[in-house]
Amino acid sequence: MTEYLARVPTAAGPFDAFISDLARLHERYRNDQGALVEATRLRLAQLVAEPDVLPASACEGSPDRYTQHILHVSPDRSHSVVALVWYLGQRTPIHDHVSWCVVGVYEGEESQTLYRLVDGAGEPCLVETGRLTAERGSCTSLIPPAENIHRVANAGSGRAIIKEIRSYVLASLYVFSLVAVGGMLVSCFGVANLIVAGIQARRFEFGVLRAIGAQRGLIARLVLGEAIIIALGACIVGTAFGYHGAWAGQVMNELTLGFQMTTHLPLDATAMGWGMLTLITVGAALPAILGVNRAKVRELLGAVRG
Repeated sequence: MTEYLARVPTAAGPFDAFISDLARLHERYRNDQGALVEATRLRLAQLVAEPDVLPASACEGSPDRYTQHILHVSPDRSHSVVALVWYLGQRTPIHDHVSWCVVGVYEGEESQTLYRLVDGAGEPCLVETGRLTAERGSCTSLIPPAENIHRVANAGSGRAIIKEIRSYVLASLYVFSLVAVGGMLVSCFGVANLIVAGIQARRFEFGVLRAIGAQRGLIARLVLGEAIIIALGACIVGTAFGYHGAWAGQVMNELTLGFQMTTHLPLDATAMGWGMLTLITVGAALPAILGVNRAKVRELLGAVRG
C-alpha cells in the first residue's frame, strides 16, 4: 500500500528550473509522445545527477510502506512529479501503467522484477521474465501499451543504512556521555576529598600561621586558591584526555566504518564542564575551610600530637 503525503514545497534552484523546462517540453512536443518522453528522460537525468536537489522532507519515508511525496502538479494536470521513497526491504505491489512515465534514481538502487501475462491451465497468470537493477543517476522511461507489468523494490538504500548507523552512533554517544559525566562527578569528589585531606593534614601549619598573626581570611584564601588551582589542573588534564579519546574514536571509525570525521572541541560544553568541576571541588572544600577558620589556635597546634 502506498502512503501519499501532502505536497512537499521545494526550494528555488535546480528543481524549479526542471519544472519550467518540463512545461516547455510539453508545449513543444505535445503532438509527439515519443519525443516528449525521451526529452523528459534526458532532462530528468540531468536533475538527479545534481546533489541536494530535494529537501529533506521529500526524502522521508515510512517504516510501514513505501511513500510518495507530491512535488509538483501542472496547472492543466498534464503531468506531475513525485518522489518515491523506499526503505530497505520495502516494495510495491505487482502493477502495470496506464500512462507514460519517466523514472530517475536519486539515491540508492532500485530493483525491478518483470512479469509477463500468460494463459496457464485455462486461466491467465503472471510469469517472471527477468530482473533489473537501476543505480543512482540512471533514468528509464515507459510508454504503454508496451508490456510493463513489474514490481519495484529497494535494492539497497544508502539513506536507510545511514539512518541505522546514525541511530547506533547517537545511542553510543549518549551512553558514552553518561559514562563521561559519571566519571567527571566521581573525579570531582575525588579531588575534593584530596583537598579536604590536605587541609586536615596541615592543621598544625595553619595553627602556626594563626599564632604569628595571620588572619582567618588569609588562610581561607590560601586554601581556596589551592582548591581552584587543583580544579583547573584537573580540568586541563581531563580535557586533554577527552580530546585524545575523541581523536582515537575518529581514527577507529575511519578504519572500521570508513567514516571521514573531524575532531571538534565544543567550547560551550567544555566551559560548562570546567565550571561544574570547579564549583563541586570548591563546594566540597568549603566545610573544611570553615572548620579551620572556626578552630582556635590551640586546637590547630594540638593537631600535631594527634
